[in-house]
Amino acid sequence: MAWLSKLFGVGQHARVPFKLVFARFRQLIDNNTRVLQLFTDAAEKQGGEYVFDRTYVVSVVDELFGLADKIVYDLNSIADQKHANLYALVDQLRAEAQGDLSGRPVVPRSEVCLPFDQIDESRVNLVGGKSAHLGEVMTRLQVPIPDGFAISTHAYLRVVEENGLVQPVETAIERLNRGDLSAFDGICQRLRSAKIPRDVRRAIARALSGLKTTERPLCVALRSSALGEDDEQSFAGQYRSVLQVTPEKVLDAYREVLASLYERGALEYRRARGLPAFGLMAVACMRMVDASAAGVLYTVDPNRPDSGRMLLGATRGLASRALAGGQSLSSFELSREAPHAVLHYGPASAEDRLVGRPDGGLEVVATQVDSQGVRELTDAEAARLARIGSRIERYFKQPQEIEWARDADGTLYVLQTRRLKLAAVGGPPRDLPALLQHYQVIMRACGHVACRGVASGKVYVAGADTDLDAVPPGAILVARRASPRFVRVMPRVSAILTDIGAPTGHMAALAREFRVPTIVDCGNATTCVAVGQEITVDADDGIVYAGRVGELLQHQLVEETGFEDAVEYRLLRRLLRRVTPLQLLDPASEDFRAERCRTLHDVVRFAHEKAVEELIGLHSSGRVFGAESARRLDSELPLNLRVIDIGGGIDGSAQAERPGTSIKPEAIRSAPMRAMWAGLTTPGVWDTRPVGVDLSTFMASAMSPGASQRGGRNLAVVSDAYANLSLNLGYHYTMVDAYLSDDRDANHVYFRFVGGASDRERRVRRATMVREILERLDFSARQHADLVTGRLRKLPRPETVVRLESIGRLIGFTRQIDAVMHSEEEVARYVDAFLRGEYALD
Repeated sequence: MAWLSKLFGVGQHARVPFKLVFARFRQLIDNNTRVLQLFTDAAEKQGGEYVFDRTYVVSVVDELFGLADKIVYDLNSIADQKHANLYALVDQLRAEAQGDLSGRPVVPRSEVCLPFDQIDESRVNLVGGKSAHLGEVMTRLQVPIPDGFAISTHAYLRVVEENGLVQPVETAIERLNRGDLSAFDGICQRLRSAKIPRDVRRAIARALSGLKTTERPLCVALRSSALGEDDEQSFAGQYRSVLQVTPEKVLDAYREVLASLYERGALEYRRARGLPAFGLMAVACMRMVDASAAGVLYTVDPNRPDSGRMLLGATRGLASRALAGGQSLSSFELSREAPHAVLHYGPASAEDRLVGRPDGGLEVVATQVDSQGVRELTDAEAARLARIGSRIERYFKQPQEIEWARDADGTLYVLQTRRLKLAAVGGPPRDLPALLQHYQVIMRACGHVACRGVASGKVYVAGADTDLDAVPPGAILVARRASPRFVRVMPRVSAILTDIGAPTGHMAALAREFRVPTIVDCGNATTCVAVGQEITVDADDGIVYAGRVGELLQHQLVEETGFEDAVEYRLLRRLLRRVTPLQLLDPASEDFRAERCRTLHDVVRFAHEKAVEELIGLHSSGRVFGAESARRLDSELPLNLRVIDIGGGIDGSAQAERPGTSIKPEAIRSAPMRAMWAGLTTPGVWDTRPVGVDLSTFMASAMSPGASQRGGRNLAVVSDAYANLSLNLGYHYTMVDAYLSDDRDANHVYFRFVGGASDRERRVRRATMVREILERLDFSARQHADLVTGRLRKLPRPETVVRLESIGRLIGFTRQIDAVMHSEEEVARYVDAFLRGEYALD
């Protein structure tokens, strides 16, 4: 709070008025909410239901980063500049977004080589489309890809700079715009003989040495991964790939791939597709698969999209010759429906095959006689490829063209994946609405759509203690409360339904990131569907059907999506994958640090959590003042509670009275404090009768660190929409921090409970009871020994009020309950008693 220290006193430890700190906090919360609303609005635009233009995209960029600036400033004002490094990160992200808008992408001057397990779509400017997709399917879907790394576009720019090619490339582009391609011939020649900068050479050497060792000599494939390749456009066959490269030849192969960026075929392709001539080339360097078979999988028959079939092409050895048109592929036709039966097989005549030589390079060898007439893949292997293809298709929400290879031990690898263009099949069937009438509707107009799409599967209901590893692939996950922890299963579930949640919440953002059709805030999804029931979720129209609605699934797959090729759509898509992915999921994790923020979503998530943490800590730090205006709350409860009003928390007439006078509970106007007080004063909750204790409990209380401070400071800091309640009730400490308004995105309740008078076992039992009650109240709760913390966010006002009233009752109910926690069985008994409204301790 350096700015406040300068304003209110001299020196590092000057005290500042809490009212001003809270004003910063409230502004941060409002701006955070607006950012999440912009994320949600922009994601909806991607669905093709709304028309927008470039002006909209520019306005979103401007508003998002303007809000981010304010959020970072307010956080550092509250946190005394602890997180000043966020300023530079926001500036870097802004520059990258502005580069996308201008058509000249900004490449972070950072890593030269990135392993695939550190790559996702948010890093596409650094690694190109092909590598970004491979990183996504590896890290998000756990699909096997060969061990490897991406040599970044930053490395390419280093080569261009080192070899004095910046101006020649600019000049060649100017000539190209006048129709002259010849200038690029010299650029290609210079790239093929280019000097590779020392830092790039060293980084590539280190990355190669880090590849896993095997019995075979190391050979790699260097595949082009230009910006836009296998992403917005396929660039199929336009850039160079070099296979079976030994380590000492990697730099030569790297130069060949870089040079292909400006070869005439690629330039003509870019011009025909209306793309700028300027390009950026990253290179995917992957361990070479010793392929016993390889080929391509189309997850939909591109010429008959409504046939319900996948097409799989296969050959023995490597498939590069066949994919280039120099060899035929055997064809498998598989059902799109699990278990993906092989419906037809058409063998190709192949007397030879392409293989890699151990010393580098490729050669054609004769096919062994004993393998002729034997299928390249077993039916089980073909089905396994189909399952992989279905997962990738479901994730990208588009039919996919997938290159694959099987190594000598039978492992199937994905080498690349890109969107598959389909033949036009016309619009939706005219009778689709009539066909849908034949299906039973379980829920209609339910909740809020967090991520559009259609999916079917069997219901899996997840509770607070569910082992998410048990969720089967293809399931429809149904849960009481939306939770970011479901990110663990998003790669393999078909859809998500929750009773409670917000479309601007973190789980909703993750669902959009993983492209999982999701409806939140359904109210009663957990009671409307049965475990194991097959259902179809239409997250376009907010409908849940009983059974599998094949017509709807087929329509979604083949419907016309020409809008995705529009310039504005591509621009918005690039922006969203830069700003919306969320890496920081768990505030309790050691990785929840400013240095780990990679996207704008990370920044605002981090800022929100840390601002709340700072606000809570300020009450006990002595760094703020305002206690001189505290009023004692005059009530029948023996709380000795003092109330500080920082704006609209106490009735105006009571506030006008002389400072130091007491107030009645009726004078409280703070919405969250009124709700908690209603719970605290529920008849029977605050039992003032003494609870019998045994000798061990008496001795534990006598030795407790708080034994000499019974009835310590109890304080409530309140405003019209905010309350921070700190209670020291004998031997345990309870803190509640709550914000309650009509804006559900701003609402939160943070709860902390620790300590007790009895021995450790009983304190832990009470803490376990508190945690279980919190979870039943839809809190995300954690427990460590006798410490319990709970978080609840983004519930509508009425539901938040109900939870705050329950928190009030919980405070009274748990005051002395540790003394009667004689066994583990008492935990469940008192949890059930509390939820039934039975508060007597016996």
